[in-house]
Amino acid sequence: MANGTDRCPAVRPLPRLPAIDGLRAVAVVAVVLYHAGVSWMPGGFLGVDVFFVISGFLITSLLLTELAGTSTVDRGAFWARRFRRLLPALAVLLVVVAVVGLVADRRDLVRFRGDLAAACTYVTNWYLAWSHRSYFDTIGRPSPLLHLWSLAVEEQFYLVWPLVFPPFIMAATRRRFGRPRTAAMLIGLAVLSAALMAALFRPANDPSRVYFGTDTHAAPILVGAALAVWWLPVVKDGRASRQRTGSIVGALSMLALLAVMMLTHDSDGAGSDTHFRDAWLYRGGFLAVAVITAALLASVTRPLPGPLGRALTHPLMVWLGQRSYAIYLWHWPVMVMTRPGVDLTIDGNLVLAVRLLVTLGLAELSFRLVERPVRRGALGPLWARLRSPGILRRFQAAVPVLGALVLVVALGAAVARTSAPQDEIEASLRAGAAALRNGTASTVRAPLTAGVADPTAGAPVGPTSSAAPTPTPTPTTVVRPPITEVDLPMLAVGDSVMLGAAPVLTRRLGRQATIQAAVNRQFFQGARLVRDMIGRPDPAPVVIIHLGNNGRFTDRELTDLVDDLSAVP
Repeated sequence: MANGTDRCPAVRPLPRLPAIDGLRAVAVVAVVLYHAGVSWMPGGFLGVDVFFVISGFLITSLLLTELAGTSTVDRGAFWARRFRRLLPALAVLLVVVAVVGLVADRRDLVRFRGDLAAACTYVTNWYLAWSHRSYFDTIGRPSPLLHLWSLAVEEQFYLVWPLVFPPFIMAATRRRFGRPRTAAMLIGLAVLSAALMAALFRPANDPSRVYFGTDTHAAPILVGAALAVWWLPVVKDGRASRQRTGSIVGALSMLALLAVMMLTHDSDGAGSDTHFRDAWLYRGGFLAVAVITAALLASVTRPLPGPLGRALTHPLMVWLGQRSYAIYLWHWPVMVMTRPGVDLTIDGNLVLAVRLLVTLGLAELSFRLVERPVRRGALGPLWARLRSPGILRRFQAAVPVLGALVLVVALGAAVARTSAPQDEIEASLRAGAAALRNGTASTVRAPLTAGVADPTAGAPVGPTSSAAPTPTPTPTTVVRPPITEVDLPMLAVGDSVMLGAAPVLTRRLGRQATIQAAVNRQFFQGARLVRDMIGRPDPAPVVIIHLGNNGRFTDRELTDLVDDLSAVP
């Protein structure tokens, strides 16, 4: 490759490509609109996969350029560049999140401090998978660091790829595989990753593990790397016919990408394999989106990119793309802290405008005060002073460094030692789980007696006793019908709300009732469980369902479930 054979010609240095900034802008806008709950962008989460393809393309291009010039890769310099590009802005975000948690709501900080530690080491995706945290859980305040899973995937790629790729590409060159075969090998690895995702995916289970996993979500990055191997070394053909073809491919790819983002839903819904709205994503769909993105990327990185390339190089698109990393970092904490109807009294387009303005303001501060100065060498003079022979100069440079370290250590200690009152919701979930395990709730709350309402139970459930007297209504008397236990075979299926109510339900429904409740249960998961239970030889004569808190479900899904239960009270 370094010799520039006809099969693998020398790679020229990668120039600045403003169209890639424009493509980054498309990706980050899609993600922000998705997280803001904009209804016409239900598949905006696919913007993350666009970022993955771009990262694989650019990082592999840089490695190819260095290999072409020196036949080796300076891994230390590569990792240092990645450090300067990514870590300072992330560090500021983590400090701000920790401080806000200490000052505003320590209960949330206690719940999510493990996320802080995972973010510091770029293992958020695996931490979320191992702790069985769902990307689609909507109960309570989500973690303000949940979105860092994608940065963890990219950083793991940045760590491993310089170790793996140079020997791989050099071995392929020595065997005269050439560009097409080497790119095909990378595509093969992408297909293997997609196949692993499909094999581990189960429609009835939450898909977060296969979505978070570096092993199962590596296909977009590998497709980007394959594009770099196949596309960059070529001396671009500027013939008009090729330019027209490239423009058509780019336009069709952009239309396809936008259509997928606007028509694809996340996993909030789906009842069966036949109409699971996003099952195709986990069965090769993410790979297909990556290929569409690669075709779009190849089109806009040509010397004459055409109308689409010119649109992506519009100053506004370039401005957004240059700040896409900062926008991505800050948008999710802003969304989490400004929930309509919970943190804010406003709703609709006004709250969307407030969220976008705050996000752009924080991103601009991060870009101007942190990212750009560091990339332009702001840390160089400080490092030079630390290495200088003069004791005074070293001391002057060491003071701010040591001060920053002391503040970070003190903040970390404060976060680690923070305690908070027991969260009522979490306490109710633990009590509900204990009640279901033990089959009784007598150790959770005092048992009910006839004619006395449980003040924590809400509206009475079950038949009333005719033997109990009914008090005469007066302005100071509240009429409460007596409550008795219903000891009939029943099936109750629900999510975390039912789990929290399990202590009362176990008393009121009686010993013959079967309660199936779980945190973050989606509607389609509960519906499938109901069908399985009523399909048994001795089904329950009465079914209680409480689902729908964790996401959207369709009219068809509800109608299908009601039809299945048409003969069941």
